[in-house]
Formats: sequence, C-alpha cells, structure tokens
Amino acid sequence: MGLRYLPKLPYQTQQKESQILQFRGLDLTDNYSAGSIVESENISSRRYPYITSRNARELVEGYNVAFSLTEWDDLVVVERGNPLTSEVRIKIGDEVVRSGGILLTTQPKQFAVVNTKLVIWPDKVYIDMSEQTRTLRPLGHKVTGVAGTFDADANTLTVTSGDVSGFKLNDVILVSGCVNTDNNIYLRIYSVAGNVITFDDAYTSLVLESGSETDMTLDRDIPDMDYICASENRLWGCSSATQTIWASALGDPTNFYTYSGLTTDSYVIPVGTDDAFTGCAAYSSSVLFWKEERLHKVLGSNPTEYQIYTYTMEGVKDGCYKSITNVNDTLFYVGLHGVYAYSGGSARLISEALGETAFDDAVAGSDGENYYLSARTAGEWNMWAFSLKTGLWVREDNSRVIDFARDGVDLYAIIGGFVRKVNGSGQIDGDTPWSLTFAPFFETTTGNYGAARAVFTKKRYGKIHIRAELPAGSFLVASVRQDSGRWTEAGRIVGAASGVHTMVVPIKTCDKFELKLSGEGPFTVLGLERLYRIGSER
Repeated sequence: MGLRYLPKLPYQTQQKESQILQFRGLDLTDNYSAGSIVESENISSRRYPYITSRNARELVEGYNVAFSLTEWDDLVVVERGNPLTSEVRIKIGDEVVRSGGILLTTQPKQFAVVNTKLVIWPDKVYIDMSEQTRTLRPLGHKVTGVAGTFDADANTLTVTSGDVSGFKLNDVILVSGCVNTDNNIYLRIYSVAGNVITFDDAYTSLVLESGSETDMTLDRDIPDMDYICASENRLWGCSSATQTIWASALGDPTNFYTYSGLTTDSYVIPVGTDDAFTGCAAYSSSVLFWKEERLHKVLGSNPTEYQIYTYTMEGVKDGCYKSITNVNDTLFYVGLHGVYAYSGGSARLISEALGETAFDDAVAGSDGENYYLSARTAGEWNMWAFSLKTGLWVREDNSRVIDFARDGVDLYAIIGGFVRKVNGSGQIDGDTPWSLTFAPFFETTTGNYGAARAVFTKKRYGKIHIRAELPAGSFLVASVRQDSGRWTEAGRIVGAASGVHTMVVPIKTCDKFELKLSGEGPFTVLGLERLYRIGSER
C-alpha cells in the first residue's frame, strides 16, 4: 500500500501564542499599546510594574474648614476660625496666629518666604516667623490726616497729629497732600524716634522745604500684583494692568520704592507685551513670569545687573498658576495644550497620553515621586497622578483640591475643606471602590505563519490569566465586553488573609474585546497574560 499524503496547508493555523500585558497607564490616544488603560479610579502606579490601589488620604485633625495651605517648618493653614462666623484665621501647626486687627478674606492665597517673613497674598500681609508670638502684620502702611513741621536743615518731620509708629528704618514712603508741593515726594526714613521722623539726606538732596503742613498722607505703598514668588531674598511680582514686573528691596518685602543706586534696592521694569500674566516662579538663578504663550525671564543678582529676556513658547494657562510645581529642578505646569515640563530651555509636553484632555483651574503638588494634578476636565473635576519615575499617568478620582503643600516626603492637600495627607502610609478603605478599563484589544493581526507573504489572521482566544493580591474584605471583578456589546461579569476573586489569587477569564472569538477590572478595597494586580491561537484570515 503506497504512502498517503495529507494535503499541505498554505498557512500554519492554530499556532499557540501568549502575551504578558505590561501596565502602561492611561492612554487616550489612537496610538495606544496593549496594556494601556482608558479609565481608572482609585488606582496607582506606585508599585509598577504592578497595578495597585492608591494610598489612603489620611485626615489631618485639628483644622476647621480650610481655604489655603502652605508649609514652613510646619503646615500653615488658612481656615475658618469659627464655623458659625465669617472669621478667617491662620494656624501654624497647633498655633493660632494673632490677627493684629487684620481681617483676612477667603480669596485663594499665594505664599512667599522672604528672609524670616511669610508673605500672604493678595491680602498684602506677612507673618514674621522669628517672633515668639506670631502676628499678622500689613506689608504696607498708610496714615492720613497727618500734621507736622518739616525742617530741611535737619531732614526731619516733627509730627504734631497722627500715629507714625508703624513706619521703620529704611522705609521709603510717599508724602502727599502738602501745600508746599516740593514736599510731595518719596522719602527714605533714617530713623523714627517718637513723633520725629528723620529722612536719609541722600533722598532729600536739598529738595525738602521747611514749613508746617496740616493734612498730609504718609504711605509705604505696596504695588498691586497679580502673582508673587520669592527669589534670592526678594519678593517678586507682576501686574497685567500695568504690564510691570516688580522686586522688593533685598530682604524686605515691605519696600518696593527704594531707588538709591545700591545693590539692595528694589526693582521695577515694564515689559513689551500686552497679554495678561498667568503666573510666576523662581527657577534656579532666574525668575520666570509666564503668559499663555510667552515667558519673561529675569536674570541677574541685583538691580544693577538684572536683564529681562522674552521667549515665545507654551506658557501657563490662565487660571492654572497653582499648577506650577518645582520637582528636582524641573517646573511642571498646565498650559494651553496639556501639562508641560520646563528645565531651562523649551517646555516639553508630558501629557501626550491624555490626548486632547483640556485642563482648567488646575492645582498641583508633588511628593518628589509623583506630580498630582487636580483640574476641571470637560466640566468635571478629576485628580490625576503622573509618575516621575515611569512617565505613566493614572486618574485617581474626582477630588477638587484647593491647595497642596509638601513637608519633606509628605504631601498634603485641601479636599472638601479638610486637610489630608495625599500619600498616606495605608491603603484605601475596604469599602472604597476602584476600577480600571483597558484599551480595546483588536483581534486581527498581520503575521507570516508559514507563508511567503504577510496575511491578516484572526486570534482565536482561549483565556486571560489574572494574578492578584487581595486582603480579606476586598474583592475583584473581571468584566468583558465583546464587539461593543454589553459588559458581562466573567469572574470574581474574593480576598483572603494571605496568598496570591488567580482567575481565568474566557474570551470568545471576536473582532475586538474590552476588559474591565473593578472592586472594593486594597488590591494589587501582579500579572495579566493573554493566551490565544492564531487562526486563518477567514
């Protein structure tokens, strides 16, 4: 009996294949890779390459409804002093700062540290942190209805009516309201002794005229500025109304009109653009003043050396000044087209994976490992986390953060009026829901399975293996949607005291399928493996 031959198939069919799915974070573009996710809630990439639940946001006790937050050796919280009143106060740790008769507003605050002074803006007040009893004090000081006599020979003003105790050595004040208009000038205070003010003769330069005045105004004015920051022991700021950049006198945020030709002087310069400022920040040895599509950079060590350079580039989006965060000498911020990283040259877009997501009213902070971003997207609030190690994005939840503040490795935030530690040591509570949805898997592929040409073939699925850690009280549900049909539950894992759990999810032949994992309580997905066979192109 002759040999019998089976017909030779043109392609190798039913070839077994497997693929380990590597977690790739959010990718909302059309160019995603297997392992990317398109939706997430309460998850984290902190255990990359594993997928795990985010850390718990531990409540920090001892604060009422909070409005603003910063840190200087301790948490500095602007809060409602009494839930039943409109009083606003500041607490540093457990200490309530004395108001000094100053009424704070509930407006969002900006903070800057100059010398020993913590500046609070736009209230134009400061706290001298070196004082044993910390008290709110005004940056500026203005006294009206002052009467007194000028003595040009002694460079003095002897006040007969009006309290001038709020002025100090080296204050530059504007004197106005004088009948003798020659005395309506800026004068620098050399000393204040009781009711006698002596002026620096370098400022008077024989201009001061002797005589009595009855209705003067003495004003240590602080300019109106939209955004502030501190750099090289000066308070800096910018004004869109006047298109001006300001810097205070060295070490003194209470004086902006000191112009005596010294390196300790204050500084002011107009800019040559007319669009609005959107934020400012100190960066290395420079100070950056952002607009939406421009950057004004000030370089130099003192007013005699300052130079300003203007660049056309992606700047800070209007309303997103609180997204500016310095992490390891890189500034992260929200611009018109996404989130950018600036390291001294051009700004680099780092949110490509989020596609056309638009961010508004963004607030951000960092613990040194992640850049946390809370912003309105499509009218809804979302909290995102960008891993500085892996470059992966995840969405944590819908939290609206008012302010972030970092204290060493700990990051704090105001969420819903409460102060919380964002990166707490524990995991989410057992009843906290979480979920992640993978980008669709399309079930045709191009291959050369025993043929001389590439062909389109279909995967004939067998299953997906899932390995996960879940403590007692947690659970995981795997759901599958095939060819845009309905989501159906394909398997469930209930947590136990210890051990690794496995689950097999069957997948039928289809053009595409989607996989969603969801559940409650802490979890870690240790691995996902796709098992399938390659079929023919039919």
